[in-house]
Amino acid sequence: EVSREVLVRGISLCYLAAFCSLFVQLPGLIGSSGILPASSFLETRTAFTLAGVFGTSAWIVDGWLDIMTLCGICLSGLGVLGGASTLSLVACFILYASLVVAGQSFTEGFEGDTLLLEVGLLAALWAPALPSLHGADRPASSMVLLLLRLALFKVLLMGGCAKMFSPDHSWRHLTALHHFYATQALPAPPAWYFAQLPDIVLRLGVALFLAVEL
Repeated sequence: EVSREVLVRGISLCYLAAFCSLFVQLPGLIGSSGILPASSFLETRTAFTLAGVFGTSAWIVDGWLDIMTLCGICLSGLGVLGGASTLSLVACFILYASLVVAGQSFTEGFEGDTLLLEVGLLAALWAPALPSLHGADRPASSMVLLLLRLALFKVLLMGGCAKMFSPDHSWRHLTALHHFYATQALPAPPAWYFAQLPDIVLRLGVALFLAVEL
């Protein structure tokens, strides 16, 4: 029961971070004045998303994008506090999947979004059927637990294989960390200091990383 509580709250926290991020970014990306307006996308294509359920006018779509992200923030925030249920996590899944589809090139195809939806759906099946702040109302499913473990195994194995069989030889030569800290997309302040570590430490770091994944 403890592991289920940790997983459900952890997934809720991931949803909360994702919905908060989308609430800030979506207007400039797919809003009516954004780079790729969702209203234009929904007018020309049939796609599974709640964003166009009440029409594809720009103001309607913009309004629904805000409503969906705010609903997602409220539901996921409730889950972080311990009030998650199968129903609320399924709602988060549907809302986030709709936003991913409406997000077009900005959200589709990114492994992080796909992984959140995959594990989020499994978490919904593993969560208590009804909201409960004082314990679960049904035993955790051993089948869902197995699927969660397989999802973790798949992510690690595919990540390791992608590195080992990529055209980039730095992973196989254990030199990937020599360049990573200077070229990562969102460098953190300590990155410069890590980049100054001795060669053997950086190589051991890559070896350990690959050993964990493979």
